[in-house]
Amino acid sequence: MGTALALDLVEPLRQIESQVNLARLQQLTERLSASPNGEAPEVARLRALLEGPRRGKPGPKAR
Repeated sequence: MGTALALDLVEPLRQIESQVNLARLQQLTERLSASPNGEAPEVARLRALLEGPRRGKPGPKAR
């Protein structure tokens, strides 16, 4: 559930340019990745959203 809430926060935080909260979200994502649930698809999606689009590849679509 926490990962789902974090996914919903990425775009609004980018829109208001909240670098502090984006950094906190990145830290939480790193902790989630190291947890037993780190391989969950939701965690991978959150990681991808925070990394942004890669060169030559489209980024994940926002919900």
